[in-house]
Amino acid sequence: MDIEFGDINYLAVPVPLVISFAMGVAWYGILADPWMKEVGLTRKNVAAHKARVCFSYLTRAVIWLIAAGALAVIVHLAGPRARRTTSCSGSSLGWGL
Repeated sequence: MDIEFGDINYLAVPVPLVISFAMGVAWYGILADPWMKEVGLTRKNVAAHKARVCFSYLTRAVIWLIAAGALAVIVHLAGPRARRTTSCSGSSLGWGL
Protein backbone atom coordinates (compact mmCIF):
# COMPACT_ATOMS: atom_id res chain seq x y z
CA MET A 1 0.00 0.00 0.00
CA ASP A 2 1.26 3.38 -0.97
CA ILE A 3 0.46 6.42 1.11
CA GLU A 4 0.60 10.05 0.13
CA PHE A 5 1.17 12.00 3.33
CA GLY A 6 -0.13 15.13 1.63
CA ASP A 7 -3.62 13.59 1.63
CA ILE A 8 -3.81 13.30 5.42
CA ASN A 9 -5.94 15.83 7.27
CA TYR A 10 -3.25 17.47 9.39
CA LEU A 11 -5.78 19.56 11.30
CA ALA A 12 -7.28 16.35 12.69
CA VAL A 13 -3.95 15.33 14.23
CA PRO A 14 -3.42 18.09 16.86
CA VAL A 15 -7.14 18.62 17.60
CA PRO A 16 -7.41 15.51 19.86
CA LEU A 17 -4.40 16.78 21.80
CA VAL A 18 -6.00 20.19 22.36
CA ILE A 19 -9.33 18.64 23.34
CA SER A 20 -7.65 16.21 25.71
CA PHE A 21 -5.68 18.94 27.45
CA ALA A 22 -8.76 21.20 27.66
CA MET A 23 -10.77 18.39 29.25
CA GLY A 24 -7.93 17.73 31.69
CA VAL A 25 -7.76 21.39 32.67
CA ALA A 26 -11.52 21.46 33.26
CA TRP A 27 -11.52 18.16 35.19
CA TYR A 28 -8.56 18.90 37.43
CA GLY A 29 -9.58 22.53 37.83
CA ILE A 30 -12.71 21.28 39.55
CA LEU A 31 -11.24 18.29 41.39
CA ALA A 32 -7.66 19.36 42.21
CA ASP A 33 -8.32 20.68 45.71
CA PRO A 34 -10.45 17.73 46.93
CA TRP A 35 -7.92 15.26 45.49
CA MET A 36 -4.93 17.01 47.09
CA LYS A 37 -6.77 17.11 50.42
CA GLU A 38 -7.48 13.35 50.27
CA VAL A 39 -3.90 12.37 49.47
CA GLY A 40 -2.36 14.87 51.86
CA LEU A 41 -0.69 17.20 49.37
CA THR A 42 -0.47 20.97 49.33
CA ARG A 43 0.11 23.32 46.44
CA LYS A 44 3.64 23.83 47.75
CA ASN A 45 4.36 20.07 47.54
CA VAL A 46 3.06 19.96 43.98
CA ALA A 47 5.10 23.03 42.99
CA ALA A 48 8.26 21.30 44.21
CA HIS A 49 7.81 18.64 41.51
CA LYS A 50 7.10 21.08 38.68
CA ALA A 51 9.87 19.76 36.39
CA ARG A 52 8.58 16.21 36.66
CA VAL A 53 5.02 17.36 35.98
CA CYS A 54 6.12 19.36 32.92
CA PHE A 55 7.99 16.32 31.58
CA SER A 56 4.91 14.13 32.01
CA TYR A 57 2.75 16.67 30.13
CA LEU A 58 5.30 16.87 27.33
CA THR A 59 5.47 13.08 27.11
CA ARG A 60 1.68 12.88 27.04
CA ALA A 61 1.52 15.47 24.23
CA VAL A 62 4.04 13.55 22.10
CA ILE A 63 2.18 10.27 22.63
CA TRP A 64 -1.15 11.90 21.71
CA LEU A 65 0.34 13.32 18.51
CA ILE A 66 1.81 9.94 17.55
CA ALA A 67 -1.48 8.15 18.25
CA ALA A 68 -3.56 10.71 16.34
CA GLY A 69 -1.10 10.64 13.43
CA ALA A 70 -1.18 6.84 13.33
CA LEU A 71 -4.97 6.87 13.37
CA ALA A 72 -5.00 9.42 10.52
CA VAL A 73 -2.74 7.14 8.47
CA ILE A 74 -4.92 4.10 9.21
CA VAL A 75 -8.08 5.97 8.19
CA HIS A 76 -6.35 7.18 5.04
CA LEU A 77 -5.19 3.67 4.16
CA ALA A 78 -8.71 2.33 4.76
CA GLY A 79 -9.87 4.29 1.74
CA PRO A 80 -12.80 6.59 1.00
CA ARG A 81 -15.42 3.86 1.29
CA ALA A 82 -14.33 2.98 4.81
CA ARG A 83 -14.35 6.67 5.80
CA ARG A 84 -18.08 6.84 5.09
CA THR A 85 -18.92 4.05 7.50
CA THR A 86 -20.85 4.49 10.70
CA SER A 87 -19.55 6.32 13.73
CA CYS A 88 -19.64 3.02 15.62
CA SER A 89 -17.03 1.44 13.38
CA GLY A 90 -14.96 4.61 13.56
CA SER A 91 -15.08 4.51 17.33
CA SER A 92 -14.06 0.86 17.26
CA LEU A 93 -11.06 1.74 15.14
CA GLY A 94 -10.11 4.57 17.49
CA TRP A 95 -10.44 2.53 20.66
CA GLY A 96 -8.53 -0.34 19.10
CA LEU A 97 -5.49 1.86 18.57
